Amino acid sequence: MEINFAGQVALITGGSGDIGRAIGEGLVQAGARVCLVDIHSQRLDQVCHDLAGRYGPGLALPVLADVRDSGQVRLAFERALQEFGRLDILVNNAAATQIKPIDALDDEDIDLIVDTNLKGYVKCAREAVRIIKAAGTPGSLLFISSKNGLHGASDKSLYCATKGGELTMARSLAL
Repeated sequence: MEINFAGQVALITGGSGDIGRAIGEGLVQAGARVCLVDIHSQRLDQVCHDLAGRYGPGLALPVLADVRDSGQVRLAFERALQEFGRLDILVNNAAATQIKPIDALDDEDIDLIVDTNLKGYVKCAREAVRIIKAAGTPGSLLFISSKNGLHGASDKSLYCATKGGELTMARSLAL
């Protein structure tokens, strides 16, 4: 069965990582245009360059932005709209973790994990829903979580908690 996303636009956070890259490539193969958002500019540019080499120019837009920052999130969505004129799909994929026992996590570790994995997903979903509602068209929100959202893992308790939060938020938004 061939999947067709022709004419659709997806914004993918964590777009330069392995999962984001694979999702972006799959969507481009299926006819979509993608806005890849990440904090790693060189990797992001390389992924978009590779996609342009394989599938043609203008299908992948690199946007340097941090999902922890509401202003950067808003600008990333605005760039996608400016370039492609619409938004149909959000893939919330950006993630952060620290593999440490709970008593070894400092405030910076806690903020990084919670602000990326949970608050970043909220900020991106908020922008996507605003855009999709304003357009009056159907849209999709995909949350890339982890088995650790269902089952704990030693030395990853906060990561597991945020992944569980992502799953619950996705279920709640689907209602």
